Amino acid sequence: MDKKNILHKVIRKHDDYIDIGIDEAGRGPVLGYMVFGAVVSSEVIKYKDSKLLTPSQRETSFKEIQENNNLSHIYFALHPSYITTEMQNKSLNEISYIAQINIIKCLEHLKIRNVYLDIVGPISTHQKRLKTIFPNLNFIIEEKADSKYGIVGAASILAKVTRDKLLINWKFKDNNYGSGYPSDPETIKWLDRNFNPLFGYSDIVRFKWSTIERRLGIRKSKNVSSLGFYADFD
Repeated sequence: MDKKNILHKVIRKHDDYIDIGIDEAGRGPVLGYMVFGAVVSSEVIKYKDSKLLTPSQRETSFKEIQENNNLSHIYFALHPSYITTEMQNKSLNEISYIAQINIIKCLEHLKIRNVYLDIVGPISTHQKRLKTIFPNLNFIIEEKADSKYGIVGAASILAKVTRDKLLINWKFKDNNYGSGYPSDPETIKWLDRNFNPLFGYSDIVRFKWSTIERRLGIRKSKNVSSLGFYADFD
């Protein structure tokens, strides 16, 4: 695992069969970590999709999930420089798939009833690949699973709040970066302000995003690396 990635595990004792919910946050932004969250429970839990909650509600639910002794949780945060490097020869779907496998392997020793996943991409392909690696597990894979299953809603909250905290705590003088999405005018202004003609951008930026490639003048070519420039400057 890349040393800049963060894998955090709180795995409690579960005597009964458990369900696992997995979701991610930060797939689209040009800045910061992409975070995968997993929540484990032996009982049905009711949490809403993080996108339907206010920041205050998300924070309250986040603390509940962390402090509930009947729940286990994992988050796996992929550093933007890792995403940039991996996207030289992998799609974002492939990177997500590998992250999900790593999470499931951390929980494989438990008595697993169902694994619920919220994914973007071809569901049948994803299902077949996971069943090849984990033939004894039952996977329920759906788009917008975070709005259908409470355990995936909990995972979405864990992933979203963790990503937001990691971004807020990033050591950078200019924190007026907006949402981090390339469609956000505040994010674009931040990119304009924080471009260095010599070094490009710091490693908070995902260099394989087309927004950044255009700004760095990188043309897509199989023969040209587009790693960009990594520099920790203020």
